[in-house]
Amino acid sequence: RDLRMSRGLGDVYKRQVLQSKMEDMVAHVYTHASRGLDWLSTIVTIAPLLGLLGTVTGMIGVFQVFGADGAIPTAITGGVGEALVATASGLCVAIVALCFHAGFTHHVRMTISRLEDSFSRVLDSYDRGHAA
Repeated sequence: RDLRMSRGLGDVYKRQVLQSKMEDMVAHVYTHASRGLDWLSTIVTIAPLLGLLGTVTGMIGVFQVFGADGAIPTAITGGVGEALVATASGLCVAIVALCFHAGFTHHVRMTISRLEDSFSRVLDSYDRGHAA
C-alpha cells in the first residue's frame, strides 16, 4: 500500500511538472507569435494623430494666407487641400495597420487555442494512463 501511495504521489508530481512545462511552452509561443503586435498597435494609434497634425499645419497655412494682404484663393485652397490629404493619409495608414493587427491577433489567438487544446488532450491521456 505504501508503495502504491508513493507511486501515486510521484505521478501527481510528474503531471504537475508536465503541465508546468506545457504552460511555459504556451507562454513562449505566445511571446514569439505576438512579437510585433505592439508596433502595429502603436502605428494604429499614431497614424491618425500624424494626420491630425498635418491637418493643423495645413490650416495654419490657410490662416496665414488669410492674414496676408492680397490673399490668393488658390493659396487658401492649397492649404485646405494639404489638410485634407494629411487627414486622409493618416486614416488610411491607421485602417490598413488596424486590419493587419486584427488579422495577426486572431492568428495568434487561434494558434494558442489549438496549442492549449492539444496540451489538454495530452494531459487527459496522461491521466487515463496513470489512473489508480
